[in-house]
Amino acid sequence: MGLEPTCLALLALRSEPSTSAHVLLDAQHPDGSWGSFATDDEASGLTALALLTLNNLGVFPQAASRAADWLLAAQGREASWIWKWKFRTT
Repeated sequence: MGLEPTCLALLALRSEPSTSAHVLLDAQHPDGSWGSFATDDEASGLTALALLTLNNLGVFPQAASRAADWLLAAQGREASWIWKWKFRTT
């Protein structure tokens, strides 16, 4: 399951959100973040997208709260969220 297309489909369709959104809940990391896939490292942009999706659908407030807490903790000193590259570049 790719997080980004799943979130976008849930936002677009809004059909049976509590059932469909379980896919998001299952992919959330214990620290409240999400990665592209359940086994990927956390990413602030994807965590924000998942949080927007949960808030928009009005489901799983505890998961949304954990995501918000993770985002606030991951915020940089300059008040931004820096993109983390998955692959090392030279």
